[in-house]
Amino acid sequence: MTDLAGGDSTWAAAAVGGTWEATHGGQPSSKRSHPLTTLLLLLVFLTLAGAIASGAMANIVELWLSYNKIGDIGLTALADAVRSGALGSLFDLQLQGNRIGDEGMKAFSSAIATGALAKLEELVLTDNAIGDVGMQALAGAVSKGALASLKDIYLNEHHPALRAACKTRGVNCC
Repeated sequence: MTDLAGGDSTWAAAAVGGTWEATHGGQPSSKRSHPLTTLLLLLVFLTLAGAIASGAMANIVELWLSYNKIGDIGLTALADAVRSGALGSLFDLQLQGNRIGDEGMKAFSSAIATGALAKLEELVLTDNAIGDVGMQALAGAVSKGALASLKDIYLNEHHPALRAACKTRGVNCC
Protein backbone atom coordinates (compact mmCIF):
# COMPACT_ATOMS: atom_id res chain seq x y z
CA MET A 1 0.00 0.00 0.00
CA THR A 2 1.46 3.37 -0.97
CA ASP A 3 0.37 6.48 0.95
CA LEU A 4 -0.35 9.29 -1.50
CA ALA A 5 -1.53 11.96 0.91
CA GLY A 6 -1.42 12.12 4.71
CA GLY A 7 -3.91 13.32 7.27
CA ASP A 8 -7.47 12.21 7.96
CA SER A 9 -8.22 11.54 4.31
CA THR A 10 -5.56 9.11 3.10
CA TRP A 11 -5.64 8.04 -0.54
CA ALA A 12 -3.71 4.96 -1.51
CA ALA A 13 -3.20 2.54 -4.36
CA ALA A 14 -2.80 -1.17 -3.78
CA ALA A 15 -1.89 -4.01 -6.11
CA VAL A 16 -4.76 -6.50 -6.22
CA GLY A 17 -4.36 -9.57 -8.42
CA GLY A 18 -2.28 -7.73 -11.00
CA THR A 19 -4.60 -4.72 -11.17
CA TRP A 20 -4.75 -1.56 -9.09
CA GLU A 21 -7.55 -0.38 -6.86
CA ALA A 22 -8.06 3.05 -5.37
CA THR A 23 -8.77 3.13 -1.65
CA HIS A 24 -9.86 5.92 0.63
CA GLY A 25 -9.18 5.63 4.35
CA GLY A 26 -8.41 1.93 3.88
CA GLN A 27 -11.76 1.20 2.22
CA PRO A 28 -12.01 0.34 -1.50
CA SER A 29 -13.69 3.11 -3.42
CA SER A 30 -14.97 2.35 -6.89
CA LYS A 31 -16.86 5.68 -7.00
CA ARG A 32 -13.96 7.88 -5.97
CA SER A 33 -10.94 8.70 -8.04
CA HIS A 34 -7.89 10.71 -7.23
CA PRO A 35 -5.52 12.18 -9.82
CA LEU A 36 -2.52 10.99 -7.82
CA THR A 37 -3.72 7.39 -8.07
CA THR A 38 -3.79 7.64 -11.86
CA LEU A 39 -0.36 9.28 -11.86
CA LEU A 40 1.04 6.57 -9.60
CA LEU A 41 -0.31 3.86 -11.88
CA LEU A 42 1.27 5.50 -14.91
CA LEU A 43 4.64 5.88 -13.16
CA VAL A 44 4.58 2.23 -12.09
CA PHE A 45 3.74 1.19 -15.64
CA LEU A 46 6.48 3.34 -17.18
CA THR A 47 8.95 1.73 -14.77
CA LEU A 48 7.65 -1.68 -15.84
CA ALA A 49 8.04 -0.72 -19.52
CA GLY A 50 11.64 0.28 -18.80
CA ALA A 51 12.31 -3.08 -17.17
CA ILE A 52 10.77 -4.85 -20.15
CA ALA A 53 12.91 -2.83 -22.59
CA SER A 54 16.06 -3.68 -20.61
CA GLY A 55 15.48 -7.38 -21.28
CA ALA A 56 14.84 -8.15 -17.63
CA MET A 57 11.57 -9.86 -18.55
CA ALA A 58 12.65 -11.70 -21.69
CA ASN A 59 11.08 -15.01 -20.67
CA ILE A 60 7.59 -13.74 -19.87
CA VAL A 61 4.94 -15.65 -21.83
CA GLU A 62 1.82 -13.93 -20.48
CA LEU A 63 1.44 -10.24 -19.65
CA TRP A 64 -1.85 -9.10 -18.14
CA LEU A 65 -2.04 -5.33 -17.80
CA SER A 66 -5.81 -5.00 -17.74
CA TYR A 67 -7.65 -2.05 -16.18
CA ASN A 68 -4.57 -0.05 -15.23
CA LYS A 69 -5.39 3.15 -17.14
CA ILE A 70 -2.09 3.14 -19.03
CA GLY A 71 -3.60 5.10 -21.92
CA ASP A 72 -1.71 6.14 -25.01
CA ILE A 73 1.41 7.12 -23.03
CA GLY A 74 1.67 3.69 -21.45
CA LEU A 75 1.02 1.77 -24.66
CA THR A 76 3.58 3.92 -26.49
CA ALA A 77 6.15 3.05 -23.80
CA LEU A 78 5.27 -0.62 -24.15
CA ALA A 79 5.52 -0.32 -27.96
CA ASP A 80 9.03 1.12 -27.62
CA ALA A 81 10.02 -1.84 -25.46
CA VAL A 82 8.41 -4.30 -27.90
CA ARG A 83 10.15 -2.67 -30.87
CA SER A 84 13.51 -3.23 -29.16
CA GLY A 85 12.87 -6.99 -29.25
CA ALA A 86 11.73 -7.36 -25.67
CA LEU A 87 8.97 -9.85 -24.89
CA GLY A 88 9.97 -12.17 -27.72
CA SER A 89 8.51 -15.15 -25.83
CA LEU A 90 5.13 -13.52 -25.16
CA PHE A 91 2.08 -15.44 -26.36
CA ASP A 92 -0.73 -13.71 -24.40
CA LEU A 93 -1.12 -9.92 -24.02
CA GLN A 94 -4.10 -8.57 -22.07
CA LEU A 95 -4.62 -4.81 -22.47
CA GLN A 96 -8.35 -4.41 -21.85
CA GLY A 97 -9.76 -1.43 -20.00
CA ASN A 98 -6.70 0.81 -20.29
CA ARG A 99 -8.09 3.92 -21.98
CA ILE A 100 -5.98 3.21 -25.04
CA GLY A 101 -6.80 5.45 -28.00
CA ASP A 102 -5.62 5.98 -31.55
CA GLU A 103 -2.15 7.36 -30.72
CA GLY A 104 -1.25 4.41 -28.52
CA MET A 105 -2.57 1.91 -31.05
CA LYS A 106 -0.64 3.59 -33.88
CA ALA A 107 2.58 3.29 -31.84
CA PHE A 108 1.83 -0.35 -30.98
CA SER A 109 0.96 -1.17 -34.60
CA SER A 110 4.19 0.39 -35.80
CA ALA A 111 6.15 -1.70 -33.30
CA ILE A 112 4.51 -5.00 -34.25
CA ALA A 113 4.95 -4.22 -37.95
CA THR A 114 8.69 -4.72 -37.40
CA GLY A 115 8.08 -8.40 -36.66
CA ALA A 116 8.02 -7.97 -32.89
CA LEU A 117 5.79 -10.25 -30.81
CA ALA A 118 5.94 -12.95 -33.49
CA LYS A 119 4.92 -15.62 -30.95
CA LEU A 120 1.85 -13.72 -29.68
CA GLU A 121 -1.27 -15.87 -30.03
CA GLU A 122 -3.85 -13.84 -28.08
CA LEU A 123 -4.35 -10.07 -27.91
CA VAL A 124 -7.13 -8.59 -25.77
CA LEU A 125 -8.08 -4.96 -26.45
CA THR A 126 -11.67 -4.77 -25.15
CA ASP A 127 -12.93 -1.77 -23.16
CA ASN A 128 -10.57 0.82 -24.65
CA ALA A 129 -11.14 3.96 -26.73
CA ILE A 130 -9.50 2.91 -30.00
CA GLY A 131 -11.09 4.71 -32.92
CA ASP A 132 -10.96 4.33 -36.69
CA VAL A 133 -7.39 5.63 -37.05
CA GLY A 134 -6.00 3.21 -34.47
CA MET A 135 -7.96 0.27 -35.88
CA GLN A 136 -6.77 1.08 -39.41
CA ALA A 137 -3.17 1.07 -38.15
CA LEU A 138 -3.66 -2.30 -36.44
CA ALA A 139 -5.43 -3.73 -39.49
CA GLY A 140 -2.60 -2.57 -41.74
CA ALA A 141 0.03 -4.25 -39.57
CA VAL A 142 -1.96 -7.49 -39.27
CA SER A 143 -2.67 -7.61 -43.01
CA LYS A 144 1.09 -7.34 -43.70
CA GLY A 145 1.88 -10.30 -41.44
CA ALA A 146 2.50 -8.67 -38.05
CA LEU A 147 1.87 -10.94 -35.07
CA ALA A 148 2.69 -14.00 -37.15
CA SER A 149 1.30 -16.51 -34.62
CA LEU A 150 -1.87 -14.58 -33.73
CA LYS A 151 -4.93 -16.81 -33.27
CA ASP A 152 -7.39 -14.59 -31.36
CA ILE A 153 -7.93 -10.86 -31.02
CA TYR A 154 -10.62 -9.57 -28.67
CA LEU A 155 -12.35 -6.23 -29.28
CA ASN A 156 -15.68 -4.64 -28.35
CA GLU A 157 -16.35 -3.46 -31.88
CA HIS A 158 -15.05 -5.16 -34.97
CA HIS A 159 -13.58 -2.70 -37.42
CA PRO A 160 -14.23 -3.79 -41.03
CA ALA A 161 -10.57 -3.46 -42.12
CA LEU A 162 -9.33 -5.39 -39.09
CA ARG A 163 -11.99 -8.06 -39.55
CA ALA A 164 -10.91 -8.47 -43.20
CA ALA A 165 -7.21 -8.67 -42.25
CA CYS A 166 -7.97 -11.27 -39.59
CA LYS A 167 -10.18 -13.30 -41.89
CA THR A 168 -7.47 -13.44 -44.56
CA ARG A 169 -5.00 -14.76 -41.98
CA GLY A 170 -7.41 -17.12 -40.21
CA VAL A 171 -7.36 -15.08 -36.99
CA ASN A 172 -10.50 -15.11 -34.82
CA CYS A 173 -11.95 -11.66 -34.16
CA CYS A 174 -13.83 -12.19 -30.91
